[in-house]
Amino acid sequence: MVLLAAGLLAAIFAADLKLPLGIAGGVPYVAVVLMGWWFPRRIHIFVLAAICSVLTAAGYVYSPEGAPSWIVLVNRSLALFAIGVTAALLFTARKATASFRESEESYRAIVETQTELIRRCSPDGIRIFVNEAFCHFYGHDRDELIGMASGSFFFREEFDFPEWGERLKKMSPENPSIEAEVRVLSAGDKVSWLQWIDTGIFDENGNLTGVQGVGRDITERKLAEEKLHENELRLTAITDNLPGGLYRRVLHPDGSISYPYLSEEFCRLLGIDQEEAMADSRCLREKIHPDDEKKTIEAMKESAKNLGPYDCEQRLAGEDGEFLWVRSIAQPHREKNGDVVWDGMIVDITEQKRAQAELEEAKQAADDANQAKSDFLAAMSHELRTPLNGILGFAQLLETDTENPLASRQKDSVRQILDGGEHLLVLVEDVLDLAKIEAGDFPMDVKPQDPKAVITGCAALAGTLCEQKGLTFYDRTAGWTMPKVSIDSTRLQQALTNLLSNAVKYNREGGTVSLSVEETPGGRFRIAVTDSGPGIAEEAKAELFKPFSRLGMEGSDIPGTGIGLSITKQFVERMGGDVGLESTLGLGSTFWLEFSMVGGELSFDVRKEESEPARGTAAHMVLCVEDNPSNLKLLETLVGRIPNTAMLTAHTGELGLDLAEIHRPDVILMDINLPGIDGFEALKRLKASQATRDIPVIALTARASPQDRAQGLKDGFQEYLTKPINVAEVTAALENAIPAD
Repeated sequence: MVLLAAGLLAAIFAADLKLPLGIAGGVPYVAVVLMGWWFPRRIHIFVLAAICSVLTAAGYVYSPEGAPSWIVLVNRSLALFAIGVTAALLFTARKATASFRESEESYRAIVETQTELIRRCSPDGIRIFVNEAFCHFYGHDRDELIGMASGSFFFREEFDFPEWGERLKKMSPENPSIEAEVRVLSAGDKVSWLQWIDTGIFDENGNLTGVQGVGRDITERKLAEEKLHENELRLTAITDNLPGGLYRRVLHPDGSISYPYLSEEFCRLLGIDQEEAMADSRCLREKIHPDDEKKTIEAMKESAKNLGPYDCEQRLAGEDGEFLWVRSIAQPHREKNGDVVWDGMIVDITEQKRAQAELEEAKQAADDANQAKSDFLAAMSHELRTPLNGILGFAQLLETDTENPLASRQKDSVRQILDGGEHLLVLVEDVLDLAKIEAGDFPMDVKPQDPKAVITGCAALAGTLCEQKGLTFYDRTAGWTMPKVSIDSTRLQQALTNLLSNAVKYNREGGTVSLSVEETPGGRFRIAVTDSGPGIAEEAKAELFKPFSRLGMEGSDIPGTGIGLSITKQFVERMGGDVGLESTLGLGSTFWLEFSMVGGELSFDVRKEESEPARGTAAHMVLCVEDNPSNLKLLETLVGRIPNTAMLTAHTGELGLDLAEIHRPDVILMDINLPGIDGFEALKRLKASQATRDIPVIALTARASPQDRAQGLKDGFQEYLTKPINVAEVTAALENAIPAD
């Protein structure tokens, strides 16, 4: 195109130079400017116009003389004007054409991405355009659909939709759109519903030039409306003999509410006139309890918004003015005019609400009673342990005092004190444990773990008990590798200790006790305690695990409460295990605990035990934070027995913090129940201070529940010891905490 334009310009200019002045005009150059329509860029039009203008002026200068100068000048001026006007008009036309093309492409892109069905038809109803959604819905290619008559997929035998010509008559420039819902056969011969909105396109004279249509798939809505209509028919068939009252409520687009139908039972429940309530909905709104009005409106709005079920409990004023609790249940649907209609029922639930309130009150009272019981148990545990701490502690100090040994008769008296105190302590522990279990306030930390450590510890205790009673103890658990079982290690220790203690107490003189483990034929792990005692009669076995049952041993000199086996059974069963026994009169008994294995296996593996390393001694300081003078005196005596060790005392947590900062003790003994901040808070502050964070802190407290112990160890106590204190245990804890020189 550039070469053609250049050739024409050269030819025109050559002719212009040979013809007499004034003969050549602007028409040939205007023709070249018009060629700019086909150039790729609009700016080329002005380039051509500039070249043509230069050549026209050059022709005026270099062409032969002919006509008078003023004629030639006018001729050339008109030529330049024609070139400029042509270029401007051509540029404007090109720009408008480009804008139109861009708009058309943008419109087509938007139309193709719409989910609605879009089609355009000629005035005679022939499709001339369809979008991608239209093709996908009907399952046909675009080429197949274009050229077909609009409405070719309608169910004409079932649908009274007007023919194309009748529809066009309803269109006008003032009212160009018409709407209709039609049944069609969509892709795969599926019966579907479409909502069509057709809009006529008119020219400036009001003549119809085409029809633009938008369709939306409303199949799901139609199916829902049919279902709602069926429900409506069912509700209509319900009589007023039902226990609830029926109603129809309508929410109009303007926000107003009306009640086209209220059953006789509905009106009877609320004591209203049927015709009056149906004529004016305000009398029904006035029946709603003020506290329930907001939630009623919110429930209705939510149901109307999502067309979901309406289910609301509310209080309505009844015939006598008293408020009734009713449950209102309804299913909404939307009419074509925008109305939301609920067909529903109200049911009087006043008695149910009253019973529910009474039940909640009873439950709250029971919860309060359980809490009071738990608080009482905690308080009683603390109050009983505190005096026992002094009794047993000083008795142990008297019994083990090597500097001032007791006479034989005094030793017997001290032993009686210790036996009685220990018996009282066991009784307190058992009663408290049993009460907690029965109250359901006995949490357990059951998890898969190796029971070896628990069994080894219990075996060591049993050996000591047997030695004191002159019995022989056989530990048949040494050398066995244990499987993992689901247990609470603390509760297993209590249960197994109880069985071993009973085997020692209820044994014959010079008898034996043995502890063994085995795998039962059912693949379960069993821990067995066997004694050589008098045995248990078959008829007495049923009473053995009942609380406070001692099977006729109440009058004997053997201490006991009759609670231990009951607690043991409940412990083990709550861990998912079983308790059982085998016994023969005159020969002895075997009590066993049995658990399911959850990992590993039971196998025999003899291993050498490592000897405990020796501990060094040096001059050290112990800080004791305790508010009970008797306990302080006891601990002072105990610490005094540790060579080169002194003790500081503080009766409050705050004072203990100050002394710890100043003296930097090697170890701190901390009570929990203290005036001011308690032991947990004191520990927290010690750990937060750079000066005291590394000092080991040992809890020594009457708060002996497993929860307290677990919390204490979690918070950072090195050990958690309970009162009444065990002198050997506390001494060992202190020696372990004091670093060797």
